[in-house]
Amino acid sequence: ATLISHAAFGNQVELAAPVFERFSTTELIAVIFCGAIIGLISVTFNRLLLSTTKHSQHIPIFWKLTIAGAITGLLGLVAPQILGIGYDTVTATFHNEIALTALLSILIFKLLATTIGLGLGLPGGLIGPTLVIGAVAGSLIGTIIQMFFPESSASPGLYAMIGMGAMMGATLQAPLAALLAIFELTLSPHIIL
Repeated sequence: ATLISHAAFGNQVELAAPVFERFSTTELIAVIFCGAIIGLISVTFNRLLLSTTKHSQHIPIFWKLTIAGAITGLLGLVAPQILGIGYDTVTATFHNEIALTALLSILIFKLLATTIGLGLGLPGGLIGPTLVIGAVAGSLIGTIIQMFFPESSASPGLYAMIGMGAMMGATLQAPLAALLAIFELTLSPHIIL
């Protein structure tokens, strides 16, 4: 698929990630903390999705889709960044262009819109939303870490990339696929470590 895409559209990078300086080993604890928090977000995501699917089995499809669309639309009015694929939001997290409160609202509303929408039967996938949720969560964690430890050398954008891999890997139980997907989307070999 990648070869055909490159042949048809050129070798374009989907997510423009800056080159991050390597983080020091002293920041490994912060990275582990980031992974643990995103693991909890992934558990919440999976449970909400399964719960929504289970509790909406007996609702007619017309009403499920109407409710899902209405909820997604209302959440999108508050945080329009949750609508669509979200690659622009992910790129903004790489460059630390989203404020802390906006990151929090995008995280909560994207999590709710995705789990409710998919659970009620809206067509869509899991990979894109998990990448966005992970990037936003990682950037949020990285921003908070930088607030409390300003001497930290890792940028919130690096935590956003780590968050993408952690969220997709944990949600889909496919960490190597998540790593390869991020590498393919960013063409950034620095993220592999």
